[in-house]
Amino acid sequence: MAVKEDVQENVREPLMPIENILSHEDGGAGDRTNNKKAMRVSSVFCVAGWLAIYFAELMICAGVSVAFIIGTVLTWRALALTGIIPCAILFLGLFFIPESPRWLAKTGKEKEFEAALQKLRGKDADITHEAAEIQDYIETLERLPKAGMLDLFQRRYLRSVTIGVGLMVFQQFGGINGICFTAALFLSQQA
Repeated sequence: MAVKEDVQENVREPLMPIENILSHEDGGAGDRTNNKKAMRVSSVFCVAGWLAIYFAELMICAGVSVAFIIGTVLTWRALALTGIIPCAILFLGLFFIPESPRWLAKTGKEKEFEAALQKLRGKDADITHEAAEIQDYIETLERLPKAGMLDLFQRRYLRSVTIGVGLMVFQQFGGINGICFTAALFLSQQA
């Protein structure tokens, strides 16, 4: 029975912010309907996150496969130089985009903040409401306690951090990376 309660608490704890948001409409935090709503909302985010991860993995595999196919036509030097083209386009694009309005507001550069926001939204757009929201958000963030990297290694986070880092490390031993890096060796032995 204690294990069941522990599992329920571990599942419910990350959902507390969502539960608190949803509980205000009924007036009670913790009744059964609010828990269901929190679970439904969090499952939507969970599914969206997994779909995004799947899409990212698919794009990585497609990119590596395209590089291998192009590598059959081009030499490795030409292939490496071809990879510079998207990087160069992005680098040149950096000179034409404005600085982040949120960063400018956070660093206290008020005039640059409003100019960057106006440039992003267009000349005729009314940015007063959005600028006030950004300023309010930054003031709220400033009042929150600051967390550092060492906070991740507190006893209560140690298990989650270990599992997360471990999954990322062991993921590198399988999948398309392992196949691509050893494919040339295996294919040359078959011939």
